[in-house]
Amino acid sequence: MKYPHNLQDLDLQGCYELRSMPKGIGRLSNLKTLSWFHVSKDDDDDGCGIRELKELRQLEGALSICSLQNVIDPLEAQEADLMSKLKSLILRGCFRIRELPRGMKYLHNLQHLDLQGCYDLRSMPKGIGRLSNLKTLSWFHVSKDDDDDGCGIRELKELRQLEGALSICSLQNVIDPLEAQEADLMSKLKVDELQFWWDESGDKDVEVFQSLEPHTELSSLGIFFYSGFTFPRWLMIDLPSYNKLVSLTLHSCFECRVLLPIGELPLFEFLQLQNMEKLEEWSSSSNSRQEETDEFPSLLSLTIQFCRELRILPQPLLSSPRLCELHFECCPKLRMLPHAGALSKLTSLKNLRLGDEMEGLIQFLDETESLPPNLNRLYIPDCISVPKGLRNLSSLKHLEVCHTFRAHYSPEELPVNVIVTESWY
Repeated sequence: MKYPHNLQDLDLQGCYELRSMPKGIGRLSNLKTLSWFHVSKDDDDDGCGIRELKELRQLEGALSICSLQNVIDPLEAQEADLMSKLKSLILRGCFRIRELPRGMKYLHNLQHLDLQGCYDLRSMPKGIGRLSNLKTLSWFHVSKDDDDDGCGIRELKELRQLEGALSICSLQNVIDPLEAQEADLMSKLKVDELQFWWDESGDKDVEVFQSLEPHTELSSLGIFFYSGFTFPRWLMIDLPSYNKLVSLTLHSCFECRVLLPIGELPLFEFLQLQNMEKLEEWSSSSNSRQEETDEFPSLLSLTIQFCRELRILPQPLLSSPRLCELHFECCPKLRMLPHAGALSKLTSLKNLRLGDEMEGLIQFLDETESLPPNLNRLYIPDCISVPKGLRNLSSLKHLEVCHTFRAHYSPEELPVNVIVTESWY
């Protein structure tokens, strides 16, 4: 190849059969765009090794380095001098990675570290808090302060540029609530999606969780495997201040008996409750004299699974003007709703899924003939008879039943033109 020394852009996107780069490509010192770089072994006469990247100091934007198995000597990779320029490190889906390189603290220009799908990752390297330009950090695994191989939650303090989604994992390793407070989540105003994960119960989970109070601009919040008996004050008392919250997931909060006052949030659209084993009653969240119908004004989707002690839902929930998806599964004590005809008020409900162990609620619907008037899709796993109200539900187009469905029914018991399908799920 004759080298055009003024070349600035070399776009190789879509060159799927390309297997090597010409020797001497490192002489293109003005090159700014190089989408792909295929590494050859040093003894390959037709290609070039990774060392040739060293002189391409003007490179910017995205660069994919391929065939890295051809790098035999780690010193060759070091000579490429890529780390000083690196702005994005995408490790998404590298599910076998257990730890990150200790030298990551020297990647001062790093802005994006994508760890989605790195399920075996167990710690973050010490000094990661020095990466003051970091904007994307999808997962942060907390280690105990005396762990030589990992870093504590304090290192989040200096990562002031973080934005988007952040999941903080292994929170049982935070022993002192003051450490959690030093993470200073309150100042990270651009982090709008936040998840808190515990692997097991800790000694001071409630106090630690209180110290992790974030700013009130959150749009999405997830809480997983929290073992406290109650939620912290910023969720129970100050939750109305989080008036931009759109989505909430509570998963495996086994000891919690009381839900958050989410009904008063004006933009709240999505709620998932899973494995809330001690939750018995979900009462109205309103503490004021406002009309109950003012609660849940924006709720679109509600999923409740494996809440085996839950007996009753709040009446305002069943008047939600926008609720269009409702999913119940393995809530065997949820046998009745606040009053007969409750579901008939959900005029926007299109999809209703009643999973396993929901026989009591199915029976209640059968007795009251209470179904949403505009329901389009209904899933019933198994029952002795189909709910009586189905025959008058002209909006119903899809009825999905489990493959073990026992009920015998005649076409007259179903609306005209309804499609009945069997499911294994």
